[in-house]
Amino acid sequence: MRVPNLPVHEKLHETHAPFDQAAGQETIAGKIAELAGQEQTGARGLMTVCERVLRHFKYELPSTHLKRFEVTRELVEDPEKTLQRLLAANEREERSFSRQLVYEFADRFYDSHKLRLRFTDDAADLLAQIAEREKVPVRELCADRFKDFQFGLRLIAQNSGQQDFVIEPTTVDQPDKTLSEWVVASYTEGSKSAGVGS
Repeated sequence: MRVPNLPVHEKLHETHAPFDQAAGQETIAGKIAELAGQEQTGARGLMTVCERVLRHFKYELPSTHLKRFEVTRELVEDPEKTLQRLLAANEREERSFSRQLVYEFADRFYDSHKLRLRFTDDAADLLAQIAEREKVPVRELCADRFKDFQFGLRLIAQNSGQQDFVIEPTTVDQPDKTLSEWVVASYTEGSKSAGVGS
């Protein structure tokens, strides 16, 4: 089923063909008809049931990346459970996509400066959360948070030879403080500087 924010009668029109053609859909249509019969309002009962089943879907799903979903018997019998499962799956997909954007930033940083940023999954997730909260693109947030890292990390590389740096959530929270500590450590401890590298 498609997700666009359409009136219910248009959603019903879109689902008519799958009910008739897809394997197993006859039982779903039958279940909806059974519930509609309980309304005892004739054809209006069908609209009432579909409106009740899909009510929260039409409000929740348009803001997600989900474009289609299957109308199953489980959905008809327990729409809230199915909706929460779809929203959870969408959240996992969005988190994975946001992580990938962070890792791509690290790749571009390496291509430009030959210094490797290795974001932990927790750090990548935190960046995604901050980007969502502040309503900014993940790439833009990364560029802003780590705008001075090329200079500080180059100093560390000169002092200790370290070229790989692990980015933890604490670094995401306080990038300038962490970078300063790493630079100082590179002068005083050489290859024992903060961050894992080789």
